[in-house]
Amino acid sequence: MVTLSPGVTVSPSSSSASKYSPMSISIHGQKTMGANFNWGKLWALPLPGKILHFLWRLVTYSLPLRMKLKQRGLEVDTRCPVCFRLDEDGGHCFLKCKFVKKIWGLSQMEPIRLKLLLCTNPLCLLEEVFRLNEEECMKVCILLWLVWHQRNKANAGEKIKCPDDILSSINYHTYEYRSLKQRRMIPKQTNIQKWTPPPAAGAGNLEHVSDAFHAEALAILNALNATAKMGFNQVIFEMDSTVLKQAISSEDYDLAPLGALFQEIKFQLRIAFENVKLYVCPMSCNNAAHVLAAHEASLGDGMYEIWLGQFPELVMNSVAGDLTSRSL
Repeated sequence: MVTLSPGVTVSPSSSSASKYSPMSISIHGQKTMGANFNWGKLWALPLPGKILHFLWRLVTYSLPLRMKLKQRGLEVDTRCPVCFRLDEDGGHCFLKCKFVKKIWGLSQMEPIRLKLLLCTNPLCLLEEVFRLNEEECMKVCILLWLVWHQRNKANAGEKIKCPDDILSSINYHTYEYRSLKQRRMIPKQTNIQKWTPPPAAGAGNLEHVSDAFHAEALAILNALNATAKMGFNQVIFEMDSTVLKQAISSEDYDLAPLGALFQEIKFQLRIAFENVKLYVCPMSCNNAAHVLAAHEASLGDGMYEIWLGQFPELVMNSVAGDLTSRSL
């Protein structure tokens, strides 16, 4: 006999038993199955709380999958809200849906998906994920979380991302969380970091930007166009985003929503300059950029300023004040 929900059982020989995949079988109330689960390993994953909470809900059968809602007596359409082909249980939602299988394939994790299909319940699935190396473990957890996020959008009747965009999101989040872990492992420096101005700088007021990341990418493009017109062939770019540096120095984000902009920046860097250096400036040393941004916000749309050699007094005062406060 297999327990589907508290007080409801079916026999393996029952005609309805074939409707449920291993991942759809509920173990509510069966505490012994999770007694030996390594919960500490779950909470120790180098992932944000929202993903860890999702994984906890997955393992504890707290996700409102449509088959689960029907088992609880609700009149619902049990078909998958993404593909509308088969009943939505855990196995279909995360491993078997045609849309989701494309994401696993694009992520080059199809062998992992096939292995997870053999798991008999979510506890078994997550234990199998824990056996992967850290990079694969992070990618699988992020993939499952993003799939659930897109499933919820489809369930609400909203448009969902295409598999290629979801792949870009997986790579983006994996890189960000890996970088965050590496930064946390680096011991804090006792010496005071000092900002030194580059040979030239500029600031301006950009139009039609979607977020700060978009604005910084456009700032890079405007800066390289300005320096190219001046005849410089050696340039240094400073930024406070490790993701932006990765995006304009590799092909990892070419398929992201801003991929066309990243490719344009890389093309201009290749054809316009002989020597290019990209630096990530720590936020603790980036106060000058914030002061410039506040100053240029008062300019009209599309206007900008360029300084060669000598910087505005407000920037130098800001940096001096910042260093003084750090020494107290």
